[in-house]
Amino acid sequence: MKKVDLLYLTTDSKIGGAENVILSLIRGLDRNKYSIGLLVLSVPGPLIEEAKKSGVEAVSLRMKSRFDFFPLLKIFSYLRGKKIDILHTHLYHPNLVGYFIKKWKKIPVFLYTSHGLPTKKTPLLSLYNNLIMRKVNHRIIAVSSDVKRKLINSGKIKPEKIILIHNGIDVSKFFSSEKGKDILIGTVANLRLVKGHQYLLRAIPLVLKKIPAAKFLIVGQGPLREELEQLAKRLKITKNVIFMGYQKGVAEILAKLTLFVLPSVREPLGICLLEAMAASLPVVATSVGGIPEIVKDKKTGLLVPPKDPEALARAILSLLQNKEEAEKMGIAGRKRVQEKFTIGTMIKKTEEVYKSLIQEKFR
Repeated sequence: MKKVDLLYLTTDSKIGGAENVILSLIRGLDRNKYSIGLLVLSVPGPLIEEAKKSGVEAVSLRMKSRFDFFPLLKIFSYLRGKKIDILHTHLYHPNLVGYFIKKWKKIPVFLYTSHGLPTKKTPLLSLYNNLIMRKVNHRIIAVSSDVKRKLINSGKIKPEKIILIHNGIDVSKFFSSEKGKDILIGTVANLRLVKGHQYLLRAIPLVLKKIPAAKFLIVGQGPLREELEQLAKRLKITKNVIFMGYQKGVAEILAKLTLFVLPSVREPLGICLLEAMAASLPVVATSVGGIPEIVKDKKTGLLVPPKDPEALARAILSLLQNKEEAEKMGIAGRKRVQEKFTIGTMIKKTEEVYKSLIQEKFR
């Protein structure tokens, strides 16, 4: 049987939620059935490196901004002579670029994974993306019910065109180790405004009033690092906060934590939450986007309103001061991920979409 030629197209080579999904698909799909390529619009980084380790041809276009069109000429060079059966785009900017690739190469299957909707700061790009989703994409994968609902409402997209496939993780990679005496609270997220680190930092002095020995580990890199470090200095919490930058493997870090926090302002789903729960950690998270689809309030963690440092602090203190309840939540969280959010389920459902579209287009 002929292999299916599959090309992934995404924005960034820094590894976050969308990039982890792509890597999981690259590593999990049967190479006897799929020949896989990867195009990244931005500069090279960890995603390119990891894809190459998995035997995938991965190319960076080195775009400096979404309006930097010159590097797009590399696409024509890269794709000349290549045959593509499926073009699978992730995030809305690659979906816009993907539209032109689909037209040029006459690609039979063109689908898009929405990891969240564009912000109001980019209304024109949002308009074009909605048109492509309605008229051109053969299917749209939504990573949460919240994303699916917003796609239907904002893009006037027919519900039957949208497939819900929750992100999944390899639960076996995460574990819970014996905790030491240190009280370690951690978060893992790119340092961007939507991740809400500033509200966590403002919650920390309130926590330290009750538990002065608590330490906070902030894992991730991004444009706000210097600003957040300056905020920590102004709040006089630098002795209790460690900015760890990008970390290749977070399983070992999660295993040492007492508690995990995700203070996002917007969050389509939250792979880092799945990883924390797989490590049997109780979690505190904001009740935004797809987070309530993962975290069951008072069962696997505590949900709080976004942009509310006081509520964050209360929830953190509640779990730190009720260890038995926190431990139960951690155990329940791992069980929930094992039942609902595994990498195997995600790959299987995605491959079912590929198969149905291939059969539809080639019969």
